[in-house]
Amino acid sequence: MRLMEEAKNDAELVLLFQQGQEWAFEELFQRYKQAAMRSAFLLAGNHFDAENVLQEAFIKCYQKLAGLRKPECFKAWFWRILTHTAWAYCKKRDRETPIAAIFEEYSAGLPNEGRSKSALEYLTENEEQQILQAAIKRLPLKQKTVIVLYYYNEMSVQEIAQAGAYDGKARQLEEQLLTIDSLLNDFNRELAGYMEDADFDEERFYEIEKRLDFINGLKAKYGGTIEKILSEYEKKQARIETLSDYDAYLSGLSQKLEQKEAALEALCKKLSDIRQKEAVRLAKKIKAALIDLNFLDVQFELQLTRKKEYTVSGYDEAEFLISANPGEPLKSLSKIASGGELSRIMLAIKAVLAATIGC
Repeated sequence: MRLMEEAKNDAELVLLFQQGQEWAFEELFQRYKQAAMRSAFLLAGNHFDAENVLQEAFIKCYQKLAGLRKPECFKAWFWRILTHTAWAYCKKRDRETPIAAIFEEYSAGLPNEGRSKSALEYLTENEEQQILQAAIKRLPLKQKTVIVLYYYNEMSVQEIAQAGAYDGKARQLEEQLLTIDSLLNDFNRELAGYMEDADFDEERFYEIEKRLDFINGLKAKYGGTIEKILSEYEKKQARIETLSDYDAYLSGLSQKLEQKEAALEALCKKLSDIRQKEAVRLAKKIKAALIDLNFLDVQFELQLTRKKEYTVSGYDEAEFLISANPGEPLKSLSKIASGGELSRIMLAIKAVLAATIGC
């Protein structure tokens, strides 16, 4: 463990590994895994692919580290392995890295600066990000790699150039970095000029943002669309108008109620007149049927009386009246008929009704 304590730089750890100290590679892994995972994610486009790239890169590093002749160049050597592994992986899956999505997800995970930002700062950052993403999206994968190494791993131009020295195709990275850096500086200058010329009213922006929050609150309460909000507004407005002149509203309801009652009374009277006529005919038929059942001196009537309230069938209440013996007054059928008589009377009524309605 004394050797571990004394090993303070990458070169020493590489030498210890080459001498058979396996723990030295673990130390190198712990030093580089976070930055390497971030770079692999930015190049590959998602965590799943980034983990595969990272695993394959460290396996290659472990297998080839014993043959590294210049331990002091480990950093550039390792990043060359990682970037070439990511290139090969992206080429194999035959698609480009979704830069906009990567930078969006990456930015979401960055630590907060510990201060609140104004609406103007958010708007400025959003426009800067859009311009930056538009520029980066047009770059080939290797040029994107330069951005990852330079801006996200803070490698110097010299270090990136050293990484390129191990591969002829990667030697152009230094020139590409300078070109991209110049391009981004031009964009920054253009953006700064644009923001200086822009007429942005932060107070107006705040009012609009407040208004939108209010509208979104109404959507959540009344149905999710402007149309539903307006419909609810019309209902509330009508309710306010009603309550503002409540006496007139009640007077109008009373008039409507009187009109409906008059119409209902007319319909019920018409229905009652029809029943009165038909009740006489029906009573004669039932009396004839009773005579056939040996009620020789029977008297039978169907009496209609008015109820106190209206019902769905009008205001009439029907009752059968009968007198089975000569000289007896008509009385309610339910009060005077015996069991046997009631059976014959019901048979007569059913027979007449069946013949009348055709059943």
